[in-house]
Amino acid sequence: MMTFFKQTRGDNKQPAEYLKHNPLCEPCRIENGIQESAIEVHHITPAKAKMKIEHILNYLSVCRVCHFRFHSMRPVSAMIHRGMEIKYKLLQNAN
Repeated sequence: MMTFFKQTRGDNKQPAEYLKHNPLCEPCRIENGIQESAIEVHHITPAKAKMKIEHILNYLSVCRVCHFRFHSMRPVSAMIHRGMEIKYKLLQNAN
């Protein structure tokens, strides 16, 4: 059983596994209908948070451009909100 909240010390392999199973950039696919290869995993709730959330619902597979766009957003709450909107759309499309 996977836990929703887990404090990590940088040795967590969940993001790499998520990327392996979700190889396309999720924001490109959901927002633009483009199938771009994902090369990184974006944490919807920032990885720098005191208590990192390590769960698949906190991850988005992203291309470098989308990852840059996420981290260019200010305030941080806007970045989190956009990530949550994309994840919600992904979950809706999965059903």
